[in-house]
Amino acid sequence: VRIGPDTAGQRLSDRGQDELGLLAQEANRMLDRLEQSEARDRAILRAMQEGYFELDTHGRLQSANPAFCRLLGLAPQSITGRNASEWLQACDEAQLRTLFETCEQGEAPAFAGRIQRADGSVGHYETHLSVILDHQAQVQGYRGILHDVSDHVEYQNQLYDMAYCDALTGLGNRKAFY
Repeated sequence: VRIGPDTAGQRLSDRGQDELGLLAQEANRMLDRLEQSEARDRAILRAMQEGYFELDTHGRLQSANPAFCRLLGLAPQSITGRNASEWLQACDEAQLRTLFETCEQGEAPAFAGRIQRADGSVGHYETHLSVILDHQAQVQGYRGILHDVSDHVEYQNQLYDMAYCDALTGLGNRKAFY
């Protein structure tokens, strides 16, 4: 019996009480737990309000949850394979590589930046990356949670304007002059 994503629900024949039958029963229980775990993970990712994404080692988007697509205004079928530097403003390939290297050294780097949405508007986002390792502890990619901080940045800008600009004229106040 093949085991893989396209063989969900298929099980080994576990009719016997001999060693092979008991092994088949245990393998079937393990497959059941694995499928339940994967279904739970998919349900959590679909229900999350934050954007979850996975990148390969070259920074190309491998997968994302619906919230990620909604935050950026992108169609789910159009994002796979796109390089992160395409939509991260002011982040080129070298900066992305530096971010990945920091992540590989065991740190969980935070990245805050502007991202170009599909409608042309720019949003402010924050993310923390972590490494995806294979069974041999080799780096396979990176995952992160994308959080929209656009409202927070707008509020900070308003506070800055209130502190340094005259409310009536919009000109710099005494604090700005000093």
